[in-house]
Amino acid sequence: HDSFDTYNAIAVNDDTLYIGNRVAQLLRLDKQSLASKRAVPEELDGWISGLTTYQDYVIAYGEGDRISVFKDDQLLYVIDEKEHYPDNIDQIHDYDDYNRIDAVCLHHGLLYATNFRGFINVYALEDGRFIKQINTIKYEEEWGYVVGRHIGAVSVYQERYLYFAIDYNGLLVLDSETGAISHIATLFPEKIEYSKLFDENIDVTKKTDIYKMVFYRHFLIFSEVNALHPFVYAYDLQSKQIVHTFKGHQGDITELFLHGDHLTGLSCDSRLYRWDLTVLEQNSAAE
Repeated sequence: HDSFDTYNAIAVNDDTLYIGNRVAQLLRLDKQSLASKRAVPEELDGWISGLTTYQDYVIAYGEGDRISVFKDDQLLYVIDEKEHYPDNIDQIHDYDDYNRIDAVCLHHGLLYATNFRGFINVYALEDGRFIKQINTIKYEEEWGYVVGRHIGAVSVYQERYLYFAIDYNGLLVLDSETGAISHIATLFPEKIEYSKLFDENIDVTKKTDIYKMVFYRHFLIFSEVNALHPFVYAYDLQSKQIVHTFKGHQGDITELFLHGDHLTGLSCDSRLYRWDLTVLEQNSAAE
């Protein structure tokens, strides 16, 4: 292939490496030889920003709010999210029809698609049938207008709880067994400072804006981007507090991978970092 500079999504299954690009092509390469498995790349509708594999499924998604679902390397169906937009989506302040699916999560036969405009659509994986919607678009007094906050990263805890990252607004947690939804506004400790200017105490608690997250035992490990410090944090779900901060790396960590008791992070300056996670249990035992 001529260049990888337009390729921005990658996924792997048992024997195939899948790569998606900005000109709406899905490439299939042999995992060992990297030889093309098809003479002509698959042409999709809209550039591919993400790929997810699950058993014999491959899901491609990105701009245009379309999700292409393949099974056994054959196109099974295409979901058009525009057919299932929230009724109040046009109320969003400065709405410019910017459509992008940010993440896809597969869990118990359902496909969860997070959206840049503040909603999550749920579909049946087998046939793409629309099941339900979680809509966070609402009027926010702090800003004085209707907001559709970007919902990005998603991860599953204990095969039951789905955690969705909300733009500068913590986490939305869905109990997949009961359907109950809860909200964690921030993972950082409360911080109150006195303001001489206003002659009152001001809440300056750090907002939580998760870019990537993974679960390790009872710890939620997450990174942020464009923050004051490019740290990686470990939040203890039992004690409900941040118990460790990973430092010493350069640049924002834009990908996180678990392998046994180790965490690997890919930084925006193309460097890989590896951390030993047993330190988290050691910290807990010392408390």
